[in-house]
Amino acid sequence: MKRLAMLLSVVILAGCASQEIPEPPPKEPNEIIIEEIRESGLSAWETDLGVEIFLPDLLFEINKAELSERAAGTLNVVADIIQKDITSNRMIVVSGHTDATGSEDWNMKLSKKRAMAVVDALLSHGVEEERIETKWFGESVPKVQNFFADGNYNVAGQSINRRVEVVILNSATN
Repeated sequence: MKRLAMLLSVVILAGCASQEIPEPPPKEPNEIIIEEIRESGLSAWETDLGVEIFLPDLLFEINKAELSERAAGTLNVVADIIQKDITSNRMIVVSGHTDATGSEDWNMKLSKKRAMAVVDALLSHGVEEERIETKWFGESVPKVQNFFADGNYNVAGQSINRRVEVVILNSATN
């Protein structure tokens, strides 16, 4: 009886071993891109447009458009990701933003300067110019409120709004 039980166990185990374990479904391209970005130490998430890279080093001082050394280093990492095979045929959107402390006209000019500083850094690291679309929004698209309900400045919020965003679009280059 023991031998029969052992024999049945071996047959059952052998049957299980011969069954193929299904392979996981292939990852979507954006999933792979997000994983690579996260492995590089940055954060990213999928949006309707593509993959947005969170760049905390691309927050600017008031009325400034110069990149810090740290931001330049981060942009080198971003440029490397943008040039990988999985993203090499995709368009990139670079969007400049400001807080609401200056005039609307000044903020549009400043957000353009910020976006162009990022574009220049990407170009200097080998990203092709025809792949980059540049936008600037001034103060019109804040991430957080620039002012509290009582009218006082939201200093932390304004700091977050002085930014440049980089999105790897779902759409390929022409």
